[in-house]
Amino acid sequence: MVNIFRYDSRDIGRILLLAALYYVTSKIGFSLATVAKQVTIIWPPAGISLVAVLLFGRRIWPGIFLGAFLSNIALHEPSAVALSIAAGNTLEALTGAWLLRRFAGPGPYLSHVHDVLCLILFSAIISTAISATIGTTSLCLAGMQHWRHYFPVWFTWWLGDAGGDIIIAPLLLAWYYEPYLSFSRRGALELVVLALAIIAYGLIISMQSEMFGIAQFYPSTVFPLLIWAAIRFGTRGVTTVNFLLSGIAIGLTAMHMGPFSHMPTGRVLDVLQTFTIIANVTGLIMSSAVSERAESGKTEHESKLRLDAVLENIVDGLITIDEKGIIHSYNKACTEIFGYTPAEAIGQNVKMLMPPDHSMHHDEYIANYLRTGKAKIIGIGRELEGQRKDGTLFPMELSVAEVKMGRGARYFSGIIRDISERKNIENNLQEAHLYQQEMIRDLQLKEAELLRYTRDLKRSNQELDDFAYIASHDLKEPLRGLLTQASFLLEDYKDKLDTEGMRRLRRLEYLSLRMEKLIGDLLYFSRLGRTDLAVQEMDVGEAVGEIRQMMDTFLKERHATIVVPRPMPPIVCDKLRMAEALRNLITNAIKYNNKPERFVEIGFLETAQTPYGEQKNVFYVKDNGIGIDPEFHEAIFRIFKRLENPAIKQEDGTGSGLTFVKKIIERHNGRIWLESAPDIGSTFYFTIGRIDA
Repeated sequence: MVNIFRYDSRDIGRILLLAALYYVTSKIGFSLATVAKQVTIIWPPAGISLVAVLLFGRRIWPGIFLGAFLSNIALHEPSAVALSIAAGNTLEALTGAWLLRRFAGPGPYLSHVHDVLCLILFSAIISTAISATIGTTSLCLAGMQHWRHYFPVWFTWWLGDAGGDIIIAPLLLAWYYEPYLSFSRRGALELVVLALAIIAYGLIISMQSEMFGIAQFYPSTVFPLLIWAAIRFGTRGVTTVNFLLSGIAIGLTAMHMGPFSHMPTGRVLDVLQTFTIIANVTGLIMSSAVSERAESGKTEHESKLRLDAVLENIVDGLITIDEKGIIHSYNKACTEIFGYTPAEAIGQNVKMLMPPDHSMHHDEYIANYLRTGKAKIIGIGRELEGQRKDGTLFPMELSVAEVKMGRGARYFSGIIRDISERKNIENNLQEAHLYQQEMIRDLQLKEAELLRYTRDLKRSNQELDDFAYIASHDLKEPLRGLLTQASFLLEDYKDKLDTEGMRRLRRLEYLSLRMEKLIGDLLYFSRLGRTDLAVQEMDVGEAVGEIRQMMDTFLKERHATIVVPRPMPPIVCDKLRMAEALRNLITNAIKYNNKPERFVEIGFLETAQTPYGEQKNVFYVKDNGIGIDPEFHEAIFRIFKRLENPAIKQEDGTGSGLTFVKKIIERHNGRIWLESAPDIGSTFYFTIGRIDA
């Protein structure tokens, strides 16, 4: 069932137009009916229906059905018979179009012999049998035709539909795909002559056959015109000429004129339709063959142009020689390689492009190959020398292939590539490789020397650490004895010594205590480099809080405040050592500060610009103290280095605190630096490297 809502106004217009065209052309066909009034040898609607489905698709089928139904109802056939015949005509068009698309492609059609054969087989022979079978059977079942006339009626029906598919359909398709005429002056003149010949043909055959004996020569008079049209004007020409010639012949026969006027009309129409079909098939095959040949020639010409363009623009040289070594082709790249132009090279022996020691053996090599088939270059390729027009030699890569032509002729095609630049690069690479090897050897020697220096330095540092440890440890005992003796003297002889003696003993006691502190710091410093780190995760904020509690009294006495502006990320470190480093930095920030209100800010930066470039995950300790002059920024990290500043009261200490801090930070694969200026304050920055727990 048709869904009318799927059709727009344009579809409905096409359907109605097709129905009207079907109805009108059916009247022409029925006017020539001979076997029965419902069956005719001339049936243009078959070709029109096939073309409509091919061009507009299956949606057009209601137009075929409506036109066929109305044309049969007009003959006063029963409705059931008219519906059955309309269904058969519709199914014929749909089947023929589907088969043609399936085996010949989506179009355009008739430009190849394959297309013409598909049209003949699937549309004109197979699909028309559907309509003939359904229609003839319907007439016999309805009693409108006797069953003994089944085959004559069926054959006439089938032949009429086949004629429509072979004569009308190609004509419409040809003009649909090429609707416009475009001729040169010569082509237009030739078209006029052909038209005059057709008119003359019509005038001649319209005369009585007894006057000229035309009947027996009728077939031979048609084919020259069809062949002319097929060769010169293609599918449009041959289908148009055949349509006009058959129309003239059928029209004269219907009017009882022409060469067959003395014969029964039905028999003449059968013969004419059969002959017209055969003539049109012949013309279609010829025109499609001519079209294929022209297309093949065009394709071959285009391929040759493309090949010539490729050969002229490839960077490699291409030379073709015959069995005697004579050059037959020589592309543009060869001119750039050898210096000879094609005019200078073609026709000459290829030996002209070889150095003398190669050219003298070339003919011998070809002759030996032709005799034995044993190849040294052909099909293998190799590197050898070529000779330019100016006589200079150059390295080239040659690949030769054998090409066998007709009648046993053989040619050899060679691809040549100038590899001078590649050879230069290879030589440069070889020199660079040798230089690289030499540099590697030097680096290996330097590396071995550096490793030796590193081992010596490590051993020296170890010995220095051992010396500092042993020295500080061994010095403690006599120093402690010296301090004890000084204490005894102060206690036992204080009544016997005068003021100056007592002053000197107290000074000796003070110096002994200070020396003990210095030795203790030295011993501790040496231990920092000797002991392993107890690595674990540390919450920096929590560690600062513990330091604040521990130094609570110290902070209150000096009106100092520790500030942590935002949370800091945890770090992996030795918690005791890192807490000591923070405590030393905080203590120094408070001690070396002459402000009424002292503050220390401890914070974290995700990135910071430093003397070492951009650093990530940077901690800092900032104060508002006396600051440090830039010239002392490195010196303050040396052990026992103290900077004197009259602006503040000198604090007790050995000057080792920042040395310990630097040592601890470096043991954690980090760095420490500062930004400071006098009377502004100082900011110590440090990072902690990756430490595996």
